[in-house]
Amino acid sequence: MTRTPPEVPAKRPRNVFSDDRARWFRGFAWGAFPGTFIGVVVLAKYGVVAGIAVFLLFTLGVGGVAIAVSETVGEMVRGVTDGKARPSPGTHSRADALLVRGDAKAAVDVLRASLEQFPDDPDAWLRIARIQRDEFERPREALVAFRRGRATGACTTAQMRLTMREMLETAGGLGQRHLVSADLEAHRDAFEGTEEAAWATRELDELSRPGDASAS
Repeated sequence: MTRTPPEVPAKRPRNVFSDDRARWFRGFAWGAFPGTFIGVVVLAKYGVVAGIAVFLLFTLGVGGVAIAVSETVGEMVRGVTDGKARPSPGTHSRADALLVRGDAKAAVDVLRASLEQFPDDPDAWLRIARIQRDEFERPREALVAFRRGRATGACTTAQMRLTMREMLETAGGLGQRHLVSADLEAHRDAFEGTEEAAWATRELDELSRPGDASAS
């Protein structure tokens, strides 16, 4: 099977599940500090069972609150700034309005103008990809834009899952599903140990089967 590498070099995908585990570990580590101190005091006065109960209560309670506060503040900050502490691009309502009026070219121009200021905005890239695919019937250009959006590293887990399927379908429309082999491999690695990785592995296995017309 001949594999065509992505036209746009992608960053090494971040393992989003490892990030989540690390965040939870830090949160409960914060809770363990007061929990240990107070638990020892209670243990000395009321016994082992009471001490352990208080330790767990403080560790889980303080840790959970710390994580909740961190997530809330993080979402508030992301709503105001992008990853480089600049104003966020916000919604792309103007591009949407142009698209509804049938002016796909102007919509793409607006999105590209936004990307000049916010080059790491995945939403703009993904919108461009879908316009290239659906309005201009340019699947190869759509694949490039999808890759650009995914390569920002700012896509949500849901966006990563959806766009991989869109890319596979787009390449399938060309009769050349092998065009996204490298993308599928990166996707599998990013979701290592999950059902999503298993799905990507199955798709790669299909592409590698001898006689698969779309993989030749």
